[in-house]
Amino acid sequence: MGTAKRCPGCSRPVAATEHWCGPCHLRLPEQLRRAVEDAERALRARVADAHVWLDTHPHATDRELDVIGLASQGLENTEIADQLHVSVHTVRDCWRNLSKRWGCSGRAHIIATAFRLGYLSVQDGPERKKATA
Repeated sequence: MGTAKRCPGCSRPVAATEHWCGPCHLRLPEQLRRAVEDAERALRARVADAHVWLDTHPHATDRELDVIGLASQGLENTEIADQLHVSVHTVRDCWRNLSKRWGCSGRAHIIATAFRLGYLSVQDGPERKKATA
């Protein structure tokens, strides 16, 4: 269980939705109270903006990114599984999860989406495999 929230002015317990206790709130100059309320509104707006951004920029786990990167180099699921020391079922689960999360219809669509979202660059693609071979 967490510690009770305390008033920064006097250390009295305050409700989770309040910043100060009643007496301290009344002691604050009106200008300062308004500035704090404006800052809180601005913060809530930025948090809302962050949620919108996160919703429009789908994420991928490190394992999923490894699978996508190896697939972009032309490896098949069994080869990817061998390289990552996981089962083929794990690789298939990565593709299935990404398809659902990103709304993609297949492996090529997922790889193209990864490029579009910035998870892959041209250096990560087939050219890299040829250059290092």
